[in-house]
Amino acid sequence: MNGDAAPLLADAQVLLKNKMTIPGPDDSINILRRMKVLLSVVLPLGHPLTVYLSKHLEVMKAFEQPWANYLTYDPSKCRIKGFHHAKFIQLRFKSFITAINQGSNIPVLDP
Repeated sequence: MNGDAAPLLADAQVLLKNKMTIPGPDDSINILRRMKVLLSVVLPLGHPLTVYLSKHLEVMKAFEQPWANYLTYDPSKCRIKGFHHAKFIQLRFKSFITAINQGSNIPVLDP
């Protein structure tokens, strides 16, 4: 898994057919772990996105138990913390990809 494999159109079509669900309160960390595996296959070794994701997961590993115990102000909305975590990562990736597309300096993302 060093990023030498190229995804096929058929692979992408299968992924697009999957149903998307809002992550549960603690699912976002597992989703990011799976994303790291996917990115390590698709992107070259040492790519800034995979490096960022590895660092972020390392930070979250230390925070995993407090994260599981964290309650939202309204217990019925506890499920939304996983959504906000996934949205945070999505915004970080978007800023990175936008900078690449504009030919700007690639931002260094803090975990």
